[in-house]
Amino acid sequence: MQLFSQDTVYVGNFNSATLHKGGNTMKKILATVVFGSVIAMSGSAMAAESAACQASWTKMDPTGSGFASSTSAAKEMAEMKSAGLRTAAEDKLSAKEYMDACTKDVFKNMK
Repeated sequence: MQLFSQDTVYVGNFNSATLHKGGNTMKKILATVVFGSVIAMSGSAMAAESAACQASWTKMDPTGSGFASSTSAAKEMAEMKSAGLRTAAEDKLSAKEYMDACTKDVFKNMK
C-alpha cells in the first residue's frame, strides 16, 4: 500500500492534488491573504493619522480645555466651513469636532 503518490505534494493541510483539482483554491487562498494584509495596513495607517491629528490638536489646545478659540482655530474653522462642516459654537472649536474633521482629511491642504 502506497501512502503518497509521486505527484502529490503535501504542504500543511493542502496537497498539490487538492490545489489543482477544482481550479481556484490557491487563488482563493492568495486573495484572502492579500485582502487581510490590505485591511491590516489600512488600520495602522488610520491609527497613525489619528495620532497626527491628536498631536496637532494638542498644539491648538495646550491647556487641555477641550476647546480652541475661533481666534486660534480660525484657519481650521474656515476649512471646515468650506468642507460643509459646522461647529456647535461659532466662537470655539471642540476637540471632537476637530478630530472628526482631521480624520476626514479636511485640513490636508492647509499650510
